[in-house]
Amino acid sequence: MNRNAALAAALLLFALPVLAGSEETKGRGSQQQMKAQVIEHINARIRILEEARACVTRASSTAAVAVCHEQERRKTKALREKDRLNFK
Repeated sequence: MNRNAALAAALLLFALPVLAGSEETKGRGSQQQMKAQVIEHINARIRILEEARACVTRASSTAAVAVCHEQERRKTKALREKDRLNFK
């Protein structure tokens, strides 16, 4: 649960500056576009976590769990980098 709270906090920290800038300088259409991007990011993150849960469920050793964790971290990092490029 602590990890989930940290992930939620990180997402909020990532999204809040985008929200503030969008509302101040751009119109209603930009706000809708930004909301769609944030929702897509959340959905992508959920997919990554569901894949990680399935992987850990199938894991038969500590080493296999470590591989699942590494895959999850790699996918999360790739998503974060992709979104940084898209939000600029």
